[in-house]
Order: sequence, then structure tokens, then C-alpha cells
Amino acid sequence: MPSAAASRASWTKKVIDERRALYTRADGGFNADAFAADLSSARSKVALSLAIFPGSLNLVFLVGFFKADGVSAALDAYELFLQQASANLALWSGM
Repeated sequence: MPSAAASRASWTKKVIDERRALYTRADGGFNADAFAADLSSARSKVALSLAIFPGSLNLVFLVGFFKADGVSAALDAYELFLQQASANLALWSGM
């Protein structure tokens, strides 16, 4: 009686052989067109998943930013930075 690990290994080998057959031409060569089509499909799925996952988090943070009045806080921080830079410049030029 085969063990569970052996049956998983044979199932995996079967799947691998089926997938390999998809990329093999009738003459035994590599089917570049089928591979390119599957690669393009995989790339689009990755791009879609990257757009959904971080995109949804970015949307949550953006809504929170506007709800917490982040625009005025950012502008205040920028103004404070400019004041400090101006004070530092006056200090350094007087040396």
C-alpha cells in the first residue's frame, strides 16, 4: 500500500507531465507560443492582484488622510520646514 507522501509525489508528477505536454509541439519541440500566452496571462494576474491588494490599502489610507485633515497638517509641516530652513540659512550665513 503506497504511503500518503508517495501518492502526493505521483499526483505531482502527473500534473507536471500534463503541464509539460501543454508546452510541447507534436514534433517534440518547445511550443513558445503557448508558453508566451500563459506567461502573458500570469503577468496580467499578478498585475491585477498587485492593483487590488495594495490599491485597496492605499484607498483606506487616503480616506483616513482626508478624514483626519491630513492636507492642512502636511501644509503646516511644510511651512514649518521652510521657516526652519530659512532660520538655519540665516544662522549659517552669519558664521
